[in-house]
Amino acid sequence: MNKVMLMGRLAYDVDLKKTQTGLSVANMRLVTNERVEHKTSADSKTHSEWHNLVAWGITAETCAKYLKKGSLVFVEGKLRTDSYDKDGQKIKATKIVVDNIKFLEKETSF
Repeated sequence: MNKVMLMGRLAYDVDLKKTQTGLSVANMRLVTNERVEHKTSADSKTHSEWHNLVAWGITAETCAKYLKKGSLVFVEGKLRTDSYDKDGQKIKATKIVVDNIKFLEKETSF
């Protein structure tokens, strides 16, 4: 099973594009925060993790219409790793393909 569930805020506005065939694709960057307690002291820190998201079709269009930088969302999807060549080096990039996204703030709900 390949399933990811995340809740966080968008780090940037949604980047909506069209493929050569006219299919909408939205790229987003999500930040999740986790509070980390230290066993040896009373201090705690927040660990931030950055996630690349991609949504397709009507989901992509809806995200672009209603979401913006700072929007709080809950995402369900699956991990995908792509590889490409850049300056002669093979680069791997992992992203989350969005299956379902819930807008968690009233101003972004539809």
